[in-house]
Amino acid sequence: MDSVNTKFDYPVLGTLCDEPSCLTCSFSIARQWGKAERIDPYPTYEEAANDVKLGKIDACLVAGAYPKLGFLIFDEDLMVKETFVMRIPSLVLVGIEPKKPAHVKTLFHHPATVPLLPETGVDYDEHEFVTSNSKACTTLLARPDQAIAITNRLCAHHFGLHIYNVLRPGTMMPWLVFTQPDEAAKRATTEIAAMQVA
Repeated sequence: MDSVNTKFDYPVLGTLCDEPSCLTCSFSIARQWGKAERIDPYPTYEEAANDVKLGKIDACLVAGAYPKLGFLIFDEDLMVKETFVMRIPSLVLVGIEPKKPAHVKTLFHHPATVPLLPETGVDYDEHEFVTSNSKACTTLLARPDQAIAITNRLCAHHFGLHIYNVLRPGTMMPWLVFTQPDEAAKRATTEIAAMQVA
């Protein structure tokens, strides 16, 4: 029989990372947390959660600020196994030009950073959602004409962008770990459903 590695709670954990450098807050936190033997990158939290449901990975890690978190919490094929709080890298406003512009056409950002939009100090014609902080940077680099982005400090440095403002200096973020429901959770769900019918 193969020996079981007891050092890690989760042999394989999936989380958001939609570019090769894996500089998302989610991937950074998963590394720091240290409870997974292997961390697999996913373009979306939903894809990681789906692989949990299919048994392809053991768990997925999701940020508490994720706007669609409720859909994962109420998915009957998932359960919140544990939660913890850990500081994410600072969230910053970035651009290609050394000087912060007064007005731009487009601001790229992840949906979780919508509350930070009024704090940018830059007028913009439109804001465009991207799937992660790192994607905000790569989209900005691909479409730099009159554009800025909200991202994390790790991404800003990696992609060589100019930081105009620190919008949040390392927020304490709640994190949720989703797994397949264990037997106790399945039993409780069945018992509650039976009581509601009676």
